[in-house]
Amino acid sequence: MAELSTFTFMSKELETVIETAVEKAVNRMELKIKSFLEQRTLAERSKGRAKFVKIKEFAQEFNVTAAAAHKWILERKIYAAKLDGTRIWRIPIEEVEKYKAKSRKTTKKTLK
Repeated sequence: MAELSTFTFMSKELETVIETAVEKAVNRMELKIKSFLEQRTLAERSKGRAKFVKIKEFAQEFNVTAAAAHKWILERKIYAAKLDGTRIWRIPIEEVEKYKAKSRKTTKKTLK
């Protein structure tokens, strides 16, 4: 009988540890799913009506380095989105036009 009571104690402790681990895993997955759905919603909203430019294209447009343009994105001076769950940033044409309107920098060409 002594072995049975020890096993019962261990199983309850183990059950608590497992429940805690499962709750943490579920919370992490919920955050990942929320992030994925937000990115997907952004991509769906932009389909068919918005065009995007690469950071390098934006940088060339305003005669700055790609690193500077990326820094502006991280500082939230310009808006950019990661589409379809990738790590690649894209800047909407509307954002380029807004930046062009408020910027003192001149552009090399007009975007179509």
